[in-house]
Amino acid sequence: MSEGRINRFYTKLYELKDWPDRDIIVALSNIAKEDITTAPSLAQLVVQRLLDPSTNSTYRRPLFYLIDSLMKSVGGPYASIFENHLMDVYTMTLKDIHNPEDIKKLDFLFKTWGERNFFSGNLLSKMRYQLSQPQVVSILKLISAMIVNSNLLVFASFSFFLLEIRLSIQRSSQFLSFRSNHKSQG
Repeated sequence: MSEGRINRFYTKLYELKDWPDRDIIVALSNIAKEDITTAPSLAQLVVQRLLDPSTNSTYRRPLFYLIDSLMKSVGGPYASIFENHLMDVYTMTLKDIHNPEDIKKLDFLFKTWGERNFFSGNLLSKMRYQLSQPQVVSILKLISAMIVNSNLLVFASFSFFLLEIRLSIQRSSQFLSFRSNHKSQG
């Protein structure tokens, strides 16, 4: 019976597109409530969907709302299962995010997770720090797209690649600095 439940969840999961359709999210949560022993399998389907490079970037925020619903309305092991994958999923999402409104909504979501202590404060701090960074990457992507339109594709791609590396190095060093400051204060 659990295989049928997993298949129903999978089918409904792919109906969740660029709008956080409440009916679909509630239906998915209800499927998850039917048998909590399927939580690892169902959570893995959500994580795979988020990590799949072919997943449209506009589908990612609704998938985070689904994670929120599973943790709040179903409970059980969902928070601990998602915590193991959240940083990878989140990093992938930030690479694709383009809409400032999505950034605000994700930040609000993380605040509620912090208030409910779903995840460690350290993990949420890392996520909030990264949330403050994507605007720079989005601007660089926009500049890169404008350069492509000027028939400078090879140069633009290489320049963007170098800027991405530089930003990653800066983020890493800032995060390490942020982390060491928190350790010395704590």
